[in-house]
Amino acid sequence: MLGGVAVEIAEGHRALYHAALSHAANHLVTLLSGASDALRAAGADKPGALLAPLVRAALENSLARGFDALSGPLLRGDGDMIARHLAALARDCPGLLPAYRAMALATLDGLARAGKNPPPELRALVTR
Repeated sequence: MLGGVAVEIAEGHRALYHAALSHAANHLVTLLSGASDALRAAGADKPGALLAPLVRAALENSLARGFDALSGPLLRGDGDMIARHLAALARDCPGLLPAYRAMALATLDGLARAGKNPPPELRALVTR
């Protein structure tokens, strides 16, 4: 049993409701699968063991704090690290690159909406 919460959704919003849940659950599986593939390519034998503590903490923080739980190079405006990520993915896991770019852009959009004003060169770097 999932332990879900019953909620009444208006008929006109049911597709949006389902899209939101699918985005969270299904895309999380895709995200973690891609991260596992990249960790294997980097030489990690047990990517799940590396990901589990980080992802569990990120999930709990995200549920409690929303977008304020964000950390990492996009929040810090670390274009050098993002460039290194993109180069490594292009070289070793090119199939993961489109998802990384899409999520980086979504993160930059979220930062802008939150008034954190990421440096514009980050967007240019991610979309190259």
